Amino acid sequence: MQALRYIVTLTIAPAFFAAAIYLCLGRIIVVYGEHVSRFRPRTYTLTFIACDVLSLVFQAAGGALASAANTQKDLQTGVDVMLAGLGLQVASMTLFIILSAEFAWRVHQSKHDLNPTHVALRESKLFKFFLFGTCQLTGPCTAGVSADLMNLQGLASQRSQSSSVASTVSQSCLEASKESLPTMRRPHI
Repeated sequence: MQALRYIVTLTIAPAFFAAAIYLCLGRIIVVYGEHVSRFRPRTYTLTFIACDVLSLVFQAAGGALASAANTQKDLQTGVDVMLAGLGLQVASMTLFIILSAEFAWRVHQSKHDLNPTHVALRESKLFKFFLFGTCQLTGPCTAGVSADLMNLQGLASQRSQSSSVASTVSQSCLEASKESLPTMRRPHI
């Protein structure tokens, strides 16, 4: 029960950090120019916050099922539902990192076609520090959720081959996010 409480509280926190990051990307897109982005700023925010809410619902439902379980099978069902929620959260954060990197690439390619209204803001050290900090926060959020996924799998492991497949997938997501992070850390986008 203590482990379940630990996992539930630690998986909820990154969702709020992630929501703040999603909102920041929307503001960053406005500063560089909406025409540079693949999607409108609001689309990024609403899509990824909806994914986080859905993943939290899965995690809460799994936690409720696990805490009310009377048999090992019911407990395993709850853990599996929580794993699905965490997996969704890792997948959505990874997709967000990929789309953010793609936006950064578009900004780099459109250096001379950026929003002229915010030139002074873009060139300020404070804004560059803000970009750097946002990128720094994205990596730990993704890595934290991935670690929670693997920890929860450790509680649920030793039952079937599907558990080891899911562990391989979550490890791959963690490695992919670690590899994409250095690209995102460049404050000069």
